[in-house]
Amino acid sequence: MSSPLNKESYHPPWNPSPKINSNGFLNDYYSRCPGEWEILADIRGKHGPRNHNRYMKLLNIPVACRQVPGDGNCLFHSIASCLYYAEYNNHLPMNSFECINTLRSKSLALRNAAVDILQNVQNNGHRRLFLQGEEYLEAQELLSAAAAQFDLENKEYCELMRKESYWGGGPEIVALCNYLQRPIHIYELIPTEEVVATPSSTPSTTTNMNEAYNNIKVSNQFTLRRMACFGSPKFDRKEPLHILSADSRFPDVEPRRVRKIGNHFLALFPVNTLRHGLDDEISIDDSKQQRFRRHAMVRGGEGERQRSTRADSRVGSKRKGSKVQSRKREGRAVVQLLSDFFGAFLALSSE
Repeated sequence: MSSPLNKESYHPPWNPSPKINSNGFLNDYYSRCPGEWEILADIRGKHGPRNHNRYMKLLNIPVACRQVPGDGNCLFHSIASCLYYAEYNNHLPMNSFECINTLRSKSLALRNAAVDILQNVQNNGHRRLFLQGEEYLEAQELLSAAAAQFDLENKEYCELMRKESYWGGGPEIVALCNYLQRPIHIYELIPTEEVVATPSSTPSTTTNMNEAYNNIKVSNQFTLRRMACFGSPKFDRKEPLHILSADSRFPDVEPRRVRKIGNHFLALFPVNTLRHGLDDEISIDDSKQQRFRRHAMVRGGEGERQRSTRADSRVGSKRKGSKVQSRKREGRAVVQLLSDFFGAFLALSSE
């Protein structure tokens, strides 16, 4: 547990950086590209590769990136920040002690909602939770896989997850997209030079963008690659929330030194969804501050100041084969990927 936030400790509550303004917005915008898994996954719906117009928007429309406090609640902070904008068409301020406490209250509500969905008491854990495409898991299967990874009973896992500062990850993201009935798309941070140079995956530069985006400063160091489209196409009637799994040192880290496994979440806002005439205090342009992997489920928590050796894990599932055998097959796949990514994080934290 991190220490309670107080007025004396607010400076603000993330790593100070000249690249981040007082409300957490990074000065640069970032290009996006699809994951290598997407074409083979063949996800239908508004946000899948079958929809050419939407798919090209992923490449052509940059995103604004917003930092959130690194206090162990970053997953819920980032989703709360995105959800607030989606519901009120306005950004949740983060430039004061009182604003951060408001954010923490909203994040705690999301945390409890996620655990409620995983426990699914009213249906004895049999509620189907949609992942992406045609894939799903029952709540009890997803909860059991997550708990087993940490050698915990289901009840113990839920008790810990209800506590502030306990790292949230893939199971909680899946639970929340089903709770909100809204897609949650996850991106990973990669050096731009590592983007596969193909017509379908190369991010557009400012010279190729729509004229409306020509004056936008896009980072030439990092690109955000989509890892998963949880909730699509099941909940595509609502615009997705976008979050980034990144190195907690980002944006103050060189591309060649960035950790391959993210341990912190940030909120993302596609530029075409941003309201014009933002309050100067919340504006991104504040002049005062200048492998084939599918269904990867990441886990993130503290920032650099409050780093710990908690397990950063990802879980996933194989594509459904026969409808009769799908649930058992998916459950086994989740456990296997949890194990793989957990081992990777242990190797990283021991460096």
